[in-house]
Amino acid sequence: MGHREDIARLIPALRRFAHALVLRDEARAGDVADELVQRAVVAALRAGPQPSPEGLRLWLYTTFINLNHARLRTHAPASAAPAPQARSQGLTQSLLELSLEDREVLLLVALEGFSYGQAGEILGISRAALVCRIARARHVLGQHLDVALPFETRRNLRHPTHLRLVK
Repeated sequence: MGHREDIARLIPALRRFAHALVLRDEARAGDVADELVQRAVVAALRAGPQPSPEGLRLWLYTTFINLNHARLRTHAPASAAPAPQARSQGLTQSLLELSLEDREVLLLVALEGFSYGQAGEILGISRAALVCRIARARHVLGQHLDVALPFETRRNLRHPTHLRLVK
């Protein structure tokens, strides 16, 4: 498979990640996410072939993260997270309550399926730092969802009625 085809195959996943990462309450969030994806793809095309498709995937996500960080440094949003009284129920709003660093880690591992090592490589952080961030993100997300979910749903999540026997 050619370099362009490898990149084209990765675009839908990168767009999914971009739309989940860019703050939804930011003006033109969808346009910003798509623009960042486009800039990352153009950079990948200019950089030329990578040693492997997985290497290209890591490189593309790293480039996207770096472009997003550069954008945030030059156009810092007024507020990175909504005020506590503005909380609404649901996973999307709970994700927005996380810091950018915690949201990046959680989305790379949980949404995109990167290993801890790969996610650490993409973000340029150690495995220990990544484990700390993901634990913090999961804890905060769990607290927000505990408040947002009805009691019966929380009970079923903690005490499933259908247990699986593992031998």
